[in-house]
Amino acid sequence: MKTYSKNRGFSLLEMLLVIALLGLLASTVFVMLPRSGSEGDIQLVAQQIRTELATVRSRARSGEDRAVFGLEITPTAYTSLKVIDGATTTIASEQLPTGIAATPGIIMFQSISGASNPVTITLSSSQASTSINITASGAIQ
Repeated sequence: MKTYSKNRGFSLLEMLLVIALLGLLASTVFVMLPRSGSEGDIQLVAQQIRTELATVRSRARSGEDRAVFGLEITPTAYTSLKVIDGATTTIASEQLPTGIAATPGIIMFQSISGASNPVTITLSSSQASTSINITASGAIQ
């Protein structure tokens, strides 16, 4: 006597249900991902500029070489500066990613006090923008 095991496959309804659940999961993950290019890149560049501002402000507040330290922002780059007795030295320079532009400005932090000229820097692309504010006391927001 032969016994046959009843190997039953998946029904069409079960397959459609699994595919629908996978589609729903994939669309949820896609929506949660950061926006490609513009928004994510602008936030990353803004954080890099804030970090560089904090670095030059810290160097100014330390009284290093009794110098004034700052950051010059152009539409396509930013440059760290050191000024001693009117002579300006470039410390480092970084290009902005393609498609991201900045409002030009120069932020200088005074030796010991860390005070600055108040400036607002805006980074923008075709789809997003963000601002960095530097107050007269040198706070970076």
